[in-house]
Amino acid sequence: MPSHRDLAAVAGRQWIPMLLRPSTSPNQMQRISSLDQLYIQAAVLEPLFLNKVRDIAHASSGMFLLRNLPRDRTGSVDASTQDATAANEGVVSSQRPRYVAWDHAQHLQRMTTGEGILLKSVDRIIEKLTRSYGCDVAVILDLVRQCIVFDSVTDMLSAIQFMCNDPEIQVQRIKNRFSASYDASIFGYRDILVNCCITSRAAHQLRLSGHVCELQLILRQFMDHKTLEGHKRYVEFRNKRCE
Repeated sequence: MPSHRDLAAVAGRQWIPMLLRPSTSPNQMQRISSLDQLYIQAAVLEPLFLNKVRDIAHASSGMFLLRNLPRDRTGSVDASTQDATAANEGVVSSQRPRYVAWDHAQHLQRMTTGEGILLKSVDRIIEKLTRSYGCDVAVILDLVRQCIVFDSVTDMLSAIQFMCNDPEIQVQRIKNRFSASYDASIFGYRDILVNCCITSRAAHQLRLSGHVCELQLILRQFMDHKTLEGHKRYVEFRNKRCE
């Protein structure tokens, strides 16, 4: 397992403030105050975001977590569609987790065409708005999100470098939970969260180049232990803290 210092070098400080590079064009979005409007934007933008996630994964040997495997009438997993579903929530079932490359993540591939959009739940967003954000819709940064799993710190670094060098991705913030300044004494959990905007021509034409998305970068060793039961315990703890 990599040490704190190993990944402190990957993403630097715990937080890298806006912006890492100057914007190439004026922000085309006004400050949002409507949750409905935010969800509509997210549903339209998600296919564009997933196309970029695909490129990032290809460039860095990234993988995607399988979940909710389809079953046949007998209740057995349908072998013909075992690679059809990849995780958006980043939560593993109680069974041994399986990971696939993008080419086998058929569920994500369908989502790039606008089919099967899967955004953060309304219930969780409302919790965050009322508990932590003072009902300010504009500060929600993870309605459109995805997770890439890596075997090594080197691959994770390649993903970050790819994002920072892609002219159609504007990195807004990096939360580096591998930094020595990050207090992981309670959970011992580590990952990197990258908030970014998609600034492709299509995103500009849709006036969505200012919508912030979130990409989670996590090592396989941590994802293996991120069981469904563990996530439930985390939710219970989070609820007690009203987060």
